[in-house]
Amino acid sequence: MFFRFLTYNKFKEKHWSKLSYDERLTVFQKLENIQAKKLHRLPCEIVPKDLGKDIAGYFESKNKRIYINQDYLLEDNLRFFGMVTLFHEGRHAFQYKCCFEKDYNDSIFSPARKWRKNFLGYVNGDEDITSFYTMQPVERDATKYALYRLKQFRNRFKESFVFQKTLEFMERDFMEAKLNAKKELGFFYNLKIAQKTKRNHEKK
Repeated sequence: MFFRFLTYNKFKEKHWSKLSYDERLTVFQKLENIQAKKLHRLPCEIVPKDLGKDIAGYFESKNKRIYINQDYLLEDNLRFFGMVTLFHEGRHAFQYKCCFEKDYNDSIFSPARKWRKNFLGYVNGDEDITSFYTMQPVERDATKYALYRLKQFRNRFKESFVFQKTLEFMERDFMEAKLNAKKELGFFYNLKIAQKTKRNHEKK
């Protein structure tokens, strides 16, 4: 408990501003270690990378790595986007474990069944219709989970303007993704996304 407290507190501005690049990376790695324990999986190695302005990060299943945009370590005001990215990509690590490791549950009521189908026909983020990417089951679940985790820090960072703006952005983005899906794909967007992932799987 005390270890988690110390790690979380490093994100406060008075502490974060004094950390070096390597020290910030260590904080992100400790956060991932905590997250992995919560989700009963092995921790991933956190690797900063120049991903430009449009990519937050990604999970690499083969080497058990989470790549995060290096800007989250370089720019103080982006540290909570780094936090939420770790929650999101760490959730993907959990999803992958549920789908392709020994505890896979093939029950029709298991979310892993839907995630597995999605992974096998995954829609990349370069689609012309963005909703195929943002609203596919594994992405929507990871975004929902990351937002849930971020909200748990409301009281801890209630004095942080940067945290509040990050949370507002994530809440707005989560809501708008569903509205955009209805505009782009219609009321039965979930069905169209399922058909798209099925076609992707069949092409492989």
